[in-house]
Amino acid sequence: LDKLYEEGFASKVSTGLPDVDQLFSVSPGLLTVVTGIPGNGKSTFVDQIMVNLAREHDYVSAICSFENPPAVHIGKLMQMIYQKHFFPPAPGAIGGRITPEEKEAVKPFIHRHFKFLQQDDGKKATVASILERIKTAVFRWGVQIVVVDPYNYIARPPKAESETQWIDDLLTELRLVASLYGIHIFFVAHPTKMQM
Repeated sequence: LDKLYEEGFASKVSTGLPDVDQLFSVSPGLLTVVTGIPGNGKSTFVDQIMVNLAREHDYVSAICSFENPPAVHIGKLMQMIYQKHFFPPAPGAIGGRITPEEKEAVKPFIHRHFKFLQQDDGKKATVASILERIKTAVFRWGVQIVVVDPYNYIARPPKAESETQWIDDLLTELRLVASLYGIHIFFVAHPTKMQM
């Protein structure tokens, strides 16, 4: 009780984004659901936090991304690190392209700090398979951050209860895993379309 009174729930870590830190910080044992208007950069926002945590705190992130193959995702991370384009920029675009030397120089940093938990069998991931991959990542690489993006690629059991109950159960399981392993999980939920 005294420790909770003096220190709060857990140690908080800066996102590397001062304006965001006034509202939110990363902390072990927590689950953060990231959602918002389609196309407004939810995944990019989480990627930027991962890059900042790797740079400032040597954090290792496990990425369970169903939309981007690892090579594409690594290219996006490199763009954030260098603030340059991975592919040749369009005429008139601000900033140059990452040089071959820069690309090679950052590979060890990427390899050390970003681990990809892939679904290679062509099927939707199951909750059980994601939880098993998270457990493996914690014990194999000592990850502090896990990103699941996006949730709509997760298979819902055919005999599952209502979608609302299934999502509630899924979030509860992820929250318990985050607490058990002392990691922070970012769960990115992409709405299919805006409601009018």
